[in-house]
Amino acid sequence: MPRAPGRSVRAAAAALLSALAACAATPPVPGAGVPSPERIAGSERARAEPLRTLHATGVAEIRWSDRDGAHFEQGDLDLRWAEPGGIAVSVSKFGDRHAWLGSDGRRWWRFDLKARPPAVASGPLDGGAGGARPLEAFAAAPQALGLRPLLPVPGAGVSLRDGLAWVEVQ
Repeated sequence: MPRAPGRSVRAAAAALLSALAACAATPPVPGAGVPSPERIAGSERARAEPLRTLHATGVAEIRWSDRDGAHFEQGDLDLRWAEPGGIAVSVSKFGDRHAWLGSDGRRWWRFDLKARPPAVASGPLDGGAGGARPLEAFAAAPQALGLRPLLPVPGAGVSLRDGLAWVEVQ
């Protein structure tokens, strides 16, 4: 049975998801009214469909609080993605890899490099029979990272809050 991911791996996955989800379509123009779901879908397709591969490096910043107080970690991020869904993400610090996860478009995987002996955990991106999706499945899913279009669900309503259009996506 796979071990539960450690706090640092979960925090790295959450930081990655937050950083990449920040890549968004053009914000609505003030006073332009509420965009239709069709307009949102068109904007999302124009933003994400031309993207076929991505290699990005940067800094992963992880902040969290627990019973021991507030914490902060920072590491070097390396992300590689290629259509139709293969993705690999690693976070290292001073050359020591702390988090390594990804997917092949159908299954997620995560190496627990700090375990002795090192171990790997994996599972279906869709959550499998139980339907529950672990954080790794979200962090390794190109759609959740904004690498594929985030399309409104059929019949979705759009609302404006604080100048942003909100809609339920598939």
